[in-house]
Amino acid sequence: MPRRPDWMSVSSICARPSRTLGLLLVGVVLLMGTGCTGESEHLFARLDPEQTGIDFENTIATDDSLMNPLDYFYVYNGGGVAAGDLNGNGRTDLYFAGNTVRNRLYLNQGNFEFRDVTETAGVGAEGAWSTGLTLVDVNQDGRMDIYVSVGGASQVVDDRANRLYVHQGVGADSIPTFEERAAEYGVADTGYSTFAAFVDYDKDRDLDLYVLNTAAVQRRGRPARSRSGSAPAANRDRLYRNEGNGTFTEVTDSAGIGGEGYGLGLAISDVNEDGWPDIYAANDIYTRDRLYLNQGDGTFAERGRTYLRHQSYSAMGVDIADVNNDAHNDIFVLDMLPQDPHRRRMISNVGARSEGIWQYGRNTLQLHNGYGPNGPLPFSEIGQLAGLEATGWSWAPLLADYDNDGDRDLFVSNGFGELVTHLDFAERRSQPPFSGRRADRRASLYEALADLPKVDLPNRFFENLDPSDEAVPTRWQFAERTETWAPSRAGISNGAAFADLDRDGDLDLVTNNINREATLLENRASSHEAARALRVDLHGPEGNRAGLGAEITLMNGGETQYYDHSPYRGYQSTVEEGAHFGLGADSTADTLRVAWPDGTTQRYTDVAANQVLDVYYDSADTSPDTPPTSAPDSAAAPFFRAASTPGLDAYHRGIEVRDFQMNPLLPHRYSQNGPGIAVGDVDGNGLDDVFVGGGPRQQRTLYRQVDPARFEGQPLSMARSHADMGALFFDADGDGDQDLYVVSGGNAGPPDNNRNTYQDRLYLNDGTGAFRRAKGALPDITASGSVVTAADYDRDGDLDLFVGGRVQARTYPLPPRSYVLRNDSDAEGVRFTDVTEEVAPPLVDPGLVTDALWTDFNGDRRVDLIVVGEWMRIRFFRNDDGPFTEVTGDTGLPNTSGWWNSLTAGDFDRDGDTDYVAGNLGLNTRYDASSSQPVRIHAKDFDDNNTVDPIVSRYVQGMQVPAHGRRELTDKILGMMRRFPTHQDYAEATFGDLFTEEELSDAYTAEAVHFETSYLENRGDGTFRLRPLPMRAQTAPVFGVQTGDYTGDGVLDLLMVGNWYAPDRETGRTDAFVGALLRGDGTGHFQAVEPAMSGFVVTGDAKGLAEVATGEGPPLVVATQNRDSVRTLVSTRRSYRTIPLRPLDRSAELTFADGSVRRTELYYGSGYLSQSSRTLRVPPGVEHVTLHGAGGTSRTVAGPTAIGTSTP
Repeated sequence: MPRRPDWMSVSSICARPSRTLGLLLVGVVLLMGTGCTGESEHLFARLDPEQTGIDFENTIATDDSLMNPLDYFYVYNGGGVAAGDLNGNGRTDLYFAGNTVRNRLYLNQGNFEFRDVTETAGVGAEGAWSTGLTLVDVNQDGRMDIYVSVGGASQVVDDRANRLYVHQGVGADSIPTFEERAAEYGVADTGYSTFAAFVDYDKDRDLDLYVLNTAAVQRRGRPARSRSGSAPAANRDRLYRNEGNGTFTEVTDSAGIGGEGYGLGLAISDVNEDGWPDIYAANDIYTRDRLYLNQGDGTFAERGRTYLRHQSYSAMGVDIADVNNDAHNDIFVLDMLPQDPHRRRMISNVGARSEGIWQYGRNTLQLHNGYGPNGPLPFSEIGQLAGLEATGWSWAPLLADYDNDGDRDLFVSNGFGELVTHLDFAERRSQPPFSGRRADRRASLYEALADLPKVDLPNRFFENLDPSDEAVPTRWQFAERTETWAPSRAGISNGAAFADLDRDGDLDLVTNNINREATLLENRASSHEAARALRVDLHGPEGNRAGLGAEITLMNGGETQYYDHSPYRGYQSTVEEGAHFGLGADSTADTLRVAWPDGTTQRYTDVAANQVLDVYYDSADTSPDTPPTSAPDSAAAPFFRAASTPGLDAYHRGIEVRDFQMNPLLPHRYSQNGPGIAVGDVDGNGLDDVFVGGGPRQQRTLYRQVDPARFEGQPLSMARSHADMGALFFDADGDGDQDLYVVSGGNAGPPDNNRNTYQDRLYLNDGTGAFRRAKGALPDITASGSVVTAADYDRDGDLDLFVGGRVQARTYPLPPRSYVLRNDSDAEGVRFTDVTEEVAPPLVDPGLVTDALWTDFNGDRRVDLIVVGEWMRIRFFRNDDGPFTEVTGDTGLPNTSGWWNSLTAGDFDRDGDTDYVAGNLGLNTRYDASSSQPVRIHAKDFDDNNTVDPIVSRYVQGMQVPAHGRRELTDKILGMMRRFPTHQDYAEATFGDLFTEEELSDAYTAEAVHFETSYLENRGDGTFRLRPLPMRAQTAPVFGVQTGDYTGDGVLDLLMVGNWYAPDRETGRTDAFVGALLRGDGTGHFQAVEPAMSGFVVTGDAKGLAEVATGEGPPLVVATQNRDSVRTLVSTRRSYRTIPLRPLDRSAELTFADGSVRRTELYYGSGYLSQSSRTLRVPPGVEHVTLHGAGGTSRTVAGPTAIGTSTP
């Protein structure tokens, strides 16, 4: 593992190593000159223009004609930077784009000194609103040419023609000269261009051109479009094919590039890893991002909605790189979400669905999940988990290893002029014209524009962190290093590029600034001995001398770094062409592999650090080569595969309930939390049958297993007015067959109709699988429920129930009723009695319950109860021979209040007691919670209108602020309009400013301090230790959880499903989960198995998860999904002997050949709204099994022959 340098402790950081072209020598130092004084604590030093000679300033003088964001919204979108060797002397030169000023070219003289040669070189682009800068050897003569994208607001088409400056050679004093020949080459695109990238998309060994266009957003937010119905709009992207004869042909339509956009970001990468370069176009505001997958036949297919489950709303710059060193490229897109909590509430940040995909106003980091059985999986968006969702009004993201420790860090350029998205200003603009002259209205708006806050922001740095608690690094989290890595200065920076300008082995940074000189940051990482690096320069074949599209994989110390070669990154800019790999303290890299676009490869071993490695295509090996990959292969088949289950076609159909219209302050919907699943043998044929809950108006169906893994649907006579939540098969009436209990939940019914909408239902089995409702068997139930689970808690020989209340309709978050239902059935009929007040008063209203588990958590052979829920601690209730005593405070756990969803259990450390796994909200959310900075809720009828007003607060940058926007708050509590007349007033308020102490004194309050899905280790003495599960389990809320030996090693593992589409539109869908297999090690620790190897893939809004026995075959694993079909999988590894269970069997002890004992409890319901098969599966290596019943009885099944043949 590369050792990370501590920049705060480097005493000689201002020392600069000597520089030799071609070699990156470290160790010989010279004292720095101007620009380093007083900055010794930083990784980067900002060098002054007086030292560097770079005095370029992208000057924009705003006025009240066109030069302001009111008339031209993109006036501050700025220009790019291009870094490349333009005179062939081995040094990287810099070229800057100007909007209202001419472009400037600076030649690198060495020692961070540059010379302006713009005039002689002929690349000023006078009169053009230059935006993106693209370097390429367009004619393959060995010299770098320049393509300039031109935008602006001009309606004159010729003003917007892009420029192509073709290199004419190097003249006197090493100055290159250029001629503008875009029209001659056929690439003088006249759209509103933002950027362009060259790519050999058709693999004919010449470089084609993709031009990213946007629109001139005018006063009323309307894009300028072509007035001809047949002509393409100016804001449509275009693709130009290189004909190989010095000309290009536009092939946009025939290649499948379609749709008009507001293009701001462009990246080229082989996203689906099929060997063909793909195109990612990031679009601002009205239009979604486009992901064009190369079909390998000269065409593209747009697949953004297939691979990405949501996107940024105002997408800006984009970079594609491998952030977690798994050899898959990830996608990072910037947006405009402020970090500052006050400024964040000045703007609207409500998600919107556009063109079939949700978009949210925050940065997005799309993590590549590798491969499933049918190809690449959807990406997981983890920007909030990574800590990267809010960086300000951001432009250029550049992912690179700035500290040379072996992983990619992040630089973000930032800033804008006036905060034109301010909600007060937006409302003023949207008002109808007042009486009077139009000029007076314009003057008023310009005056308001001048009064808006400025968006001068510092550029930001984020360090890629190594996790300390997982065996396999995931690098999914970043820490901001803005203050410690570089001198901070607020302003407006747009385009940015990295390059090793002094050839010392680290990456320096350059930004193009508005109304301030360009910034040059010298990186001093290489002065530290633990910050070695390797640079790889590619020398490609004729037609693609830069080797664009080549892939480089470096393997070192068990870790992999991957690079997909394209220099067009970030925003409007071209970075240096060399591939940079940090090696930390390592002096060599184990293996380096280069794969060229045509499939030929080169491999190097024991590659020395601190050098430039020149790799020539002419030396490549044309023999077959197997690249490193995370895709599954035949030698290592995944642990799961999709199961063929004819007839099991359950589909959950919910109805649209307007939860947020009824109460805009709700943090999430309560109508979208099912369905549950129940499994049991209802007809006695030895095969499990399946019930999946339905929504209101949906026909319920029982799926009867008539042959192993073959089902037939049997319609059930059930009322269709309910939303089903938990369901349970159990013998309610003692006649030996499986009856069915169904919990009624959701949020569809009005509060005055609770009896009909939320009354639970019990259906009795006649022994053949036919069911009738047992009227009068249950007490009146008024709460919208969640879970039902059964156990013989009073040891009288029948099964009693706990039913959890999820929410009381229209009174969230006040705790609803929950129920302990004692089974008092007798010969006269089935009857369950509500004995909650009698046996467990705290369970009358324990909270917003999501799950519960009957379990012996203290080892006294009595079944206890654990309950979890939203805004709840993990609550423990000890069974004291009938009555229950809450002992949560005696468990040794800290405050565990969270938004818990599920509970399951197992003896994961094989110490003879039961440990637990609790599914929670996870960390990929806007809500950060801790004991010192909890997420809180205060609720009461604040405005005396007979409805409960739930006010959620959270901490942002150490400040407690309301989680709601002003519009949501005032829509619910009209009096807040008077308290906060403007959005500005509300933005400046903290939570303490919302209400008086008197108003809050009688409010219901709750808090959450822990959102991690966690493992609870049973210490065997009634106390527990809480530990978070691996990071993959934190990417989304975890609902369904199952335990078992899924990897065939005799150790308990975990299966998990999740996601949650119910949150409010500002929070947005939490949809990053693709299912998870966590491999246990027998000591209570787990390691996430990558989806490619696990094969366990469930990508929807998954809820229940259950195992279904199929007789002698392997069990099925069935996951339910809200408003979607069930997903059914089967293990490829598990080898079982099975023991059928008796109705009151409660636990088993499995004794292994090595003498170790594993305790297994046998549940009626485990995990979120889930009941699995009542069959004990015994792994190899077990010598005998002892089964314990509820009444203290036990029996032993011994020997491998007996196991599998015993009968109840």
